[in-house]
Amino acid sequence: MLQIKQTLGFIHHMKYFSAIIIIFLFCSCNKTTNSSLEKEGIIQVGEHILTEQTLKEHLPEGINSKDSLILAESYIETWIKENLMYDLAQNNLSNEEEIDQLVENYRKSLITYQYQEKLINEKMSEEISEEEIKDYYEKHADKIKLETTLIKGLFLKVPADAPQINKIKEWYKSPSIKDLENIEKYSLQNAVNYDYFYDHWVKLDDIIRLFPPTWTNPTAMLKQQRQIEIEDSIFCYLLNVKEVLFAGEKEPYEYAKSNIKEMIVNQKRLEFLQKFENDLYKTAVNKGMVKRLKKQN
Repeated sequence: MLQIKQTLGFIHHMKYFSAIIIIFLFCSCNKTTNSSLEKEGIIQVGEHILTEQTLKEHLPEGINSKDSLILAESYIETWIKENLMYDLAQNNLSNEEEIDQLVENYRKSLITYQYQEKLINEKMSEEISEEEIKDYYEKHADKIKLETTLIKGLFLKVPADAPQINKIKEWYKSPSIKDLENIEKYSLQNAVNYDYFYDHWVKLDDIIRLFPPTWTNPTAMLKQQRQIEIEDSIFCYLLNVKEVLFAGEKEPYEYAKSNIKEMIVNQKRLEFLQKFENDLYKTAVNKGMVKRLKKQN
C-alpha cells in the first residue's frame, strides 16, 4: 500500500516528471549514449518498470523538445495509471484461472485464424468468373431485393438568379445529346453542382441529401413524376430521373454484382477450410495421432 500511495503522489509531481524527461531527451540526443543506459528504469510501479528505451519507442521521431516533453509526460502518467489499475485488479480478482483460460483460448483462435488465412492465400484462388456470378444471380434472383431506392439520371444545382435559368430547365428534361452538351457547358460557369448518372445506379438517399429539407416524401413524388424542380431563395434544384427501382424490387445485376462476388468468395473460403479440417482429421486418425485415453459411458 505504501508503494501505491507513493506512486499516486508521484503522478501529481509533474515538475519531477519534467526533470526526468528532460534528462531522458538529452541522453537520447547524445549519439554516444551507452545501450545499457537506454535500458535503465526511470519509473517503477510495484514490480513494473518503465525503461528509457520503452519511453523512447513511444515518442515519434523528428519532433521538437517541447512536444517531446508533453508527449513523454502524458505517456508516463498513462503508464502509471494503467499499471496501478492492473495491480489493483489482479489483487482483487479471484478468477485468475478463468482469465488464463480465456487468454489461452484467444491465443489459440488467433494462431489458428492466421494460419487459415495463410493457407487460403497460398492454396486458394479467389478469382470468380463472370459466369459464376451470373449463375448465382439467376438462381437467387427472387431473394436479391433492394433495400433502398435506386435511380439513374442527372442532378443540377444552380443559383436561383443564374443566367438562362429557363433554358436550363428545358435542357435538363431533354434526352438529346445536344441539350446534354449545353448542360455541361452551362455547368462549367454557372452550376454549383452537376452530377450525371444516366449510365449507372445511385441511391436515391444520396441525391436527396443534395436537396433542401423542404423536399418531403420524395419516393411518393417519383412514383408520379420523373422531373423534379425545387427552388428556395438561393438555389434551384433540378433532377431528371431516367430510370427508378424502388426498395423491395429485384436488385439489378450490375448493382448486385460486387456483393454476389463477395458472397461466393466467402462461401468458397468456408468450403475450403471445412474440407481442409476434415482431411486433417482423417489423416490424424489414420496415422494414430488421435488416441482415446478413456472410454465414454
